[in-house]
Amino acid sequence: MKKHVSLFVSVILISSLLFLNVAYAETNTLSEQQVFKFTHSPLTSSDFGVKEEHILNDQSKNVKSKNIKDIKLSDIVKNLNGNSVAYETAGHPDQYEPNNDYDTAFPYSQCEKHTNHPYWPNYITASIHNDTDDDVYSIQLTTGKEYFLNLTNLANDYDMVLVSPDTSQHWHMARYGTEQEYFYFTPARSGKYYVVILGNGQPSVAHNYYLYVGESVVTELLMESTELTFKFRGAHTTDFLSYSTVGKIREDAVLDQVWIDNNGNGSWLGLTKYLKAQDGNVYSSQPRTGLEYIQYPARTQYAAQNWRIAGQTFGAMDYYFVWKPNIKMKYSYLMKPKIW
Repeated sequence: MKKHVSLFVSVILISSLLFLNVAYAETNTLSEQQVFKFTHSPLTSSDFGVKEEHILNDQSKNVKSKNIKDIKLSDIVKNLNGNSVAYETAGHPDQYEPNNDYDTAFPYSQCEKHTNHPYWPNYITASIHNDTDDDVYSIQLTTGKEYFLNLTNLANDYDMVLVSPDTSQHWHMARYGTEQEYFYFTPARSGKYYVVILGNGQPSVAHNYYLYVGESVVTELLMESTELTFKFRGAHTTDFLSYSTVGKIREDAVLDQVWIDNNGNGSWLGLTKYLKAQDGNVYSSQPRTGLEYIQYPARTQYAAQNWRIAGQTFGAMDYYFVWKPNIKMKYSYLMKPKIW
């Protein structure tokens, strides 16, 4: 049975255990070149180097350029008409029809998300199935948050448009042909917006498009066993053992917070956990407390890398503690179009 001896007891024993004096000499100071720019909250697309042309807001009113296609697009969005009926394509029912105008817009939150799709996880699918078909989805957006909109896997020259709650404004990044469309958008007001997929009279009854609308920066948790075993006898400092998150977390994900627990058998006195990054920087829990939280400066490392873990006990207890730590990592990444 595991016994966690309090920090208070550790303090009492300090005078008799001064000779132990075990500590890591490695610095916890981050070198300037290793500190990333992700230091504020919330993160936005600009933090990840997205080109300004793909970042829109309330100041990006209507169309930016005035070519013929944009002017025509503006007229179509202004005068949407509903004419299509439900249609099944390749065994996948387009269950969101009729959704050809603002009054019949299908709530995006109620659409089926393909959570386990290998290429487009959390996207929805639908189709343009006759020459008058346009698809309209409603979605609640909140001021101050940034959203990512992506229309991909296009059979023909479809266009994606975001329309304001009063339908007086719209934003888009019209591309020619089947090139995927995407942009990042921060609303100046909260409300029910409309995402319009314009078929442009070019149906494809056997080819679904994929659509994603959601917050631009996603935060997730990795929780798992490190599969490591450390054995302590009395006051002891272990070697660093390898623990990798490569292949488990997106390579562009930024580490926000990290915890390492006390899972194991036996007793310890004054446990300190150490986490070492590939660049050599070492982070630790609060010394001699056994606390799980690692004192790590948020967003200064990428989460997917080859880490190393070590531990240190303080005390001369005459039996073993076997530590088999579990780890929890909170990390954030930017939603972005898939590069083929």
